[in-house]
Amino acid sequence: MEPEVIRTILLNECSSFDKNGFDKDIGLYISLIEEKKYKDASIVYEKRLIPRYPDELTRVRIIRYYRKRDIRFREIYAGAVRAIFEKIVASVKKLIFHISSIFESRSSNPYEILRKIDLALKVIPHRAKNEGFAFIDKMETYSVLLGYMPEKFSIAADILKRYFDNTLFVKVEVKESVKIDESYSYKKEEEKKKITIDLDKIVFSDEEIKMICINNEIKSRSFQVLAYCRQYWRQIFNHDFEKKIFLYSKKYNTNHFRIFQIIKNCRIKKMNDEVILLEIYSLLSNSYSYSLKEDLLMQKVWRQIRPADLDAKGSVLENSVNKEEEDNNKKELENAKQNEKSRRKEEAEGRRLRNIRYRTDAQVYSLHDRIQKFYHKEVFDAHEEFNQLLSKHIDKYLEKHWKKDVKQDPYILKGAAYIITTFITDNYNVVSPNWASSLAKREVTNIGFQVPEIESIIALCLEEIRLRRAVA
Repeated sequence: MEPEVIRTILLNECSSFDKNGFDKDIGLYISLIEEKKYKDASIVYEKRLIPRYPDELTRVRIIRYYRKRDIRFREIYAGAVRAIFEKIVASVKKLIFHISSIFESRSSNPYEILRKIDLALKVIPHRAKNEGFAFIDKMETYSVLLGYMPEKFSIAADILKRYFDNTLFVKVEVKESVKIDESYSYKKEEEKKKITIDLDKIVFSDEEIKMICINNEIKSRSFQVLAYCRQYWRQIFNHDFEKKIFLYSKKYNTNHFRIFQIIKNCRIKKMNDEVILLEIYSLLSNSYSYSLKEDLLMQKVWRQIRPADLDAKGSVLENSVNKEEEDNNKKELENAKQNEKSRRKEEAEGRRLRNIRYRTDAQVYSLHDRIQKFYHKEVFDAHEEFNQLLSKHIDKYLEKHWKKDVKQDPYILKGAAYIITTFITDNYNVVSPNWASSLAKREVTNIGFQVPEIESIIALCLEEIRLRRAVA
């Protein structure tokens, strides 16, 4: 592949790369270490360099060779950059293939087109108008540069870009357009039918209009809000209704879909009903205005007519849904809640594992074996360096863990530090020593400290050793 193609894609996807292809985060990390800003260096290393260079041996050599101006840096760095590029290309091709396959079959049915767009939006990271357009445009450029499905993806890109810039929905007939690009051998001169949703051809039945619009005789803004809420409340997971109200709003340039989106998004995010009422009230207002009396009235009436609180007799009211549909909506809402809960749990677990990087090792190896990973007798003694750092990190830890009702005496702190140091050295060759039920912990607690665990102290020492060795 041409070097210019590699350079273009890397510069677009990796903001830390300069025009010459050098990763500026490497220089930043080394400068932070030299300035003894170990915390900032650790963030750069953990958040940027490790994900970018997952192989530890390669990563350490890149940093070391660059710092020492070693001639081997160019070769090993070029290999690492090539691996990054291949990973990006694989991800881009996967996305291009997926989006192209969605729009592979042609259809002029507006509901089918919207269904395909909805599927594509699920894999596009940017849904906002400008960002989404720019992302699709970038992917289209990549498909040409890589020579990967350029013709098929251009069809999908054309639909999605016109969706983002709001030109997909027009009131004109579908016209023929010619796409010719003589600079690439894979593009032949042919005519393509440009897919366009002609809003003039979309007809809504009286029943559909009745589901979308509220009674025209309702003039009070507060009661309009209540009517919209009651009408759309049980439809938030009805995808067919969502497509109809979307097209209706596009055709007649109304706020119905925006009102529907407020109700749907706020309910999924578990916002209070009062927030939904106020949001819709603000949308329907031509200018900013707020009446406390009107707001309280809306809330009072809403509590009385809210669909979720209706009894069995109330289910026969206009716009109510049948029992099966209501059960399906409840299941979808419950699944959405469960998925959100699972996602948050996974993120929390990920953060916990990242914050306690060495604790997994602590359950398998003794402290001696963990330090031995850093040992190199010709360069330095990791065990000796650990002992030098230990007292510093113990003191810092204890300064933050005084009991609130204890006078902070430096001699007491030294005594607690001695107890902890003794416990660590006595258990140097023990796998996962039991600090929680040890006599040492009780002694430290009795003299005025809360030390539930000591693994974080050990982890900080090992982390500092690792950071020092990475640029040694």
